Amino acid sequence: MSVVKSYILYFNSENRSNTNQDTDYCSYILKTPIVLQSKEHFFTARVLTACIPYSFKQLPDTMVVSGSYLHSSVTTPISVSIPAGNYTILTLLQEFKDQLDAVGYAHNITFDFTYDSTTGFVTLGLTSNQTYSFTFTYSSSPLFWKAMGFIPSSVLTFNNTTDLVSARHVNVHPTNRIYIRSDSLSQPQGSYEWILEQSTDTDIICNIPIEGSPNTWILFDSGSSPSIQLTNESINVINMYLSSNIHYELSLGNMDWTCSIEITERVVPKYSPATFQNMVVATGEKQDPRRGGSELQRADQIPPEIQQELTQIKAELESDLQQKNQKKMAKYQTLFPPVKPGEIVPAQ
Repeated sequence: MSVVKSYILYFNSENRSNTNQDTDYCSYILKTPIVLQSKEHFFTARVLTACIPYSFKQLPDTMVVSGSYLHSSVTTPISVSIPAGNYTILTLLQEFKDQLDAVGYAHNITFDFTYDSTTGFVTLGLTSNQTYSFTFTYSSSPLFWKAMGFIPSSVLTFNNTTDLVSARHVNVHPTNRIYIRSDSLSQPQGSYEWILEQSTDTDIICNIPIEGSPNTWILFDSGSSPSIQLTNESINVINMYLSSNIHYELSLGNMDWTCSIEITERVVPKYSPATFQNMVVATGEKQDPRRGGSELQRADQIPPEIQQELTQIKAELESDLQQKNQKKMAKYQTLFPPVKPGEIVPAQ
């Protein structure tokens, strides 16, 4: 695809237009809009570099672990909160134990939580001179139980005689990718993702593996990363926000980050659609691939019912694309209210 013109844009969240929002949501208004020189052209975008502080938490939310305990035929609800943070499996087990100890019980209970580095599994148990049985619900805090190595079908019960062993290897560092997303750089229909939900339209323009340790910097260099095709005919604002492989939001603690993006205008390549018309053999007839090529038919003889079906499909695709663009615009306007020319958006 021939390149018409390329633009390199450099961004620093400190100079974003929407300073009233945290740095993980950024909007930049271009002084001079970038406009296609021809309707026959299209834009592509590629994130060249990024520098992002590793200031977010691996377990980013307060985890409310709920359930109940049974003693003397009486069931008592129980709920403890595990603060967001960066944990090792041993510190996470200790935090869970400390929170349970703080509840208070009619008799002494010693919680025995251990980690086997050979198997990668944890074991939850207890000892007491009275019979106690604790049961927790996975759905109350999926992030916590998944980090501990349990799965949704796990029966989360342990007591004086039966321990609870995790179903798989623990993972207290589930955040392994950063995604730079943009609602203003529109991607064509058919661009999907399965990251946080199944088969949804994507606005990801770059994915960055997380390496290193917390309180360092995550550096990204595009290398051979592919360009993203866009449907924009003009670009006058670029908004970007950060997400991870477990959340649509990635809080940097309001620390700033930088990146550079290449916007390239390209010429639409000339090609013939892969239809029956261009599957013509030397005789002027074509093979019908639906019948393994065993029958021939004229290239210009397309049944009316097929023509009607193709027209209907085209109309449906155009309608879907219009609805998609409307949804994106509504989402964008919610995140980034319009800024009038010359207006200064106050900082928080």
